Amino acid sequence: IERGYIKGAFELTNYVFKEIAAREIDDSDGGTSEVASLCYEYWKQIVCAADEAEEKEMIQWFKKRRHRNIPEYMGEYIEEFLLEEFHDEELLRENLEYLDEAIKKLEHSTEESNWSREQECVNCVLKRIALMEKLHYSQEDIREYRDRYRRFPEIRKMEIREYREKQDYDAAISVLKESKEMDSGFAGLVSGYSEDLIELYEMTGQQEAYREELIWHVYHCSQNNLIYILKLKDLCTEAEWVPERERLLASKSTWGVHYKLLENEKMYEQLLKEIKEQPGIYLLDQYESVLKKHFPEEVRDIYADYVERWAERTSDRKSYQGQVIYLKKIARYPDGK
Repeated sequence: IERGYIKGAFELTNYVFKEIAAREIDDSDGGTSEVASLCYEYWKQIVCAADEAEEKEMIQWFKKRRHRNIPEYMGEYIEEFLLEEFHDEELLRENLEYLDEAIKKLEHSTEESNWSREQECVNCVLKRIALMEKLHYSQEDIREYRDRYRRFPEIRKMEIREYREKQDYDAAISVLKESKEMDSGFAGLVSGYSEDLIELYEMTGQQEAYREELIWHVYHCSQNNLIYILKLKDLCTEAEWVPERERLLASKSTWGVHYKLLENEKMYEQLLKEIKEQPGIYLLDQYESVLKKHFPEEVRDIYADYVERWAERTSDRKSYQGQVIYLKKIARYPDGK
């Protein structure tokens, strides 16, 4: 490539790609994919350095191999390169027709509906929209095409992004609320829509809607951190917060942050009590640094009981070495030795 031997570089890269595609290799360590990705990167460099005639030859090479009998995951590299890396108008229009056929086939498949086929269909739709933009279709035509596939969350997410870029927050909020209803069976999607609504309500100063969405989110969506719980706390008076906190601690939605919330609220006595009731020692290890400041003897004794129980079933050196770690830990507590 550096010396300008574009055709030679293309042929050599193609040879490597065909050879790796023909090998029956266990790709569990990603070796085949790594080589194919490297070929893809070289193809990009080669196309950038090619003249018009050379590029047309390359297009023909890729088109011939689009339907060749090669492993499906290797064929995806060919497919993606044809769709993403060439800007020849004739090819773009051919790709449009190719995607239309693929979408039609996926939509009219008689096989039982499944997630992977739906995902393949939406990927084709997104690629077609990108091609329409490259071919300078009018915004009206693109919007009309998109509307046919609004059942897909990805299409509505595209709408939301556009409305936010235009600072049309009311329209973005409307699509988010609609999406919460349409995708109500998918907890992850609904949680994401709710988070976006919280952000937009806060940004636009809609305090009542902001509070309602926050409350809905913390009680209906699994909490992975304290962000939204603490936002709700900021809206509560001290008198309001105490019963709200008790509700949150009892809620299934906060199971993942239950102990973090006890720690954050400095409810150390309850934190220790609940940890003592749990099997194993993982939670105590996680919260030891804060609990030993307030209850050193209690923490010491939990560890001591744990090691005694563990010792009863120790049968090998590895297990003994694990106990030694805890014996050293216990020794650092008052009367630990």
